Amino acid sequence: MTSPFFVCIMEDHMQLYYNLNPPRYDGESDLVTLEAPVEMMDILFAYAKQVTDIKDIHQNKAVKEILIQSVNIILEKNYERKNRKTKKRE
Repeated sequence: MTSPFFVCIMEDHMQLYYNLNPPRYDGESDLVTLEAPVEMMDILFAYAKQVTDIKDIHQNKAVKEILIQSVNIILEKNYERKNRKTKKRE
């Protein structure tokens, strides 16, 4: 069984490779790769720790849920720009 995530720490940034598939899933792989400054990854893991403490779940599952829910929220948002230009006066 492979680990649900793998972390690679560089000098100024961290890479997180995370498998979003459920255990024992044999279909196509959904691997998320995050590359962010170490400070941002520390924030992600701090949120995961809070979720772990509140919901009494494993930290790996908390990280996975944070990533999945974040992507879902972003996909649901409407980023279409509104026409903010004022109409020309005649």
